[in-house]
Amino acid sequence: QGWWIEARPNMGSTSAYAKREIWVDADYAISRIDYFNREGLLVKTLQNRMLQKYPHGGWRPNRVEIDNHLEQRQTLIEVRERRFDTSLANQIFSQEFLSD
Repeated sequence: QGWWIEARPNMGSTSAYAKREIWVDADYAISRIDYFNREGLLVKTLQNRMLQKYPHGGWRPNRVEIDNHLEQRQTLIEVRERRFDTSLANQIFSQEFLSD
């Protein structure tokens, strides 16, 4: 059991993708997103793997696989540690900090 959601950008807005198909499982975790270009071709697929439930934080993937179908390549992201409610200095979210 789950849901399939078709998402399209608002009229007049710019987006790299004309359509996204989002797969949500019965526990409300996003398991997969398919990205389509303006010609209707499947460009990328993102799959969230090793989903873990966090208190007050919903589902988080510990592995993300992104397949670029046009360029025939794959990106893998693995999360080894995740921390919540840590104190971060507000300054790290400034333009100055990011440009250094």
